[in-house]
Amino acid sequence: MGRSPSQVSPVDENGPVVLRKRIGTGTAGLTALLEIIAESGGPPDTTPIAIETDKNLLVVALAEAGFPV
Repeated sequence: MGRSPSQVSPVDENGPVVLRKRIGTGTAGLTALLEIIAESGGPPDTTPIAIETDKNLLVVALAEAGFPV
C-alpha cells in the first residue's frame, strides 16, 4: 500500500517558507528530505523538524540522525 507524499516547507530564521516540495515517505523521499535540509538547514542538533506524523520512515530516520523531531 502506498503512502501519500509529504509536504516539505523549510523556513528561514525569521519564519518565512523558503521552499515548498512534495516528497515520498520511502527511502527516495528521505534522500530528498536530507538534501533539502543540507541546502537550507544546518546540522542535526540545531535544525528542529516539525512533521505531521510520528509513524513513518522519515520520522524514525530523522530522529536516529539526531534531529529534534
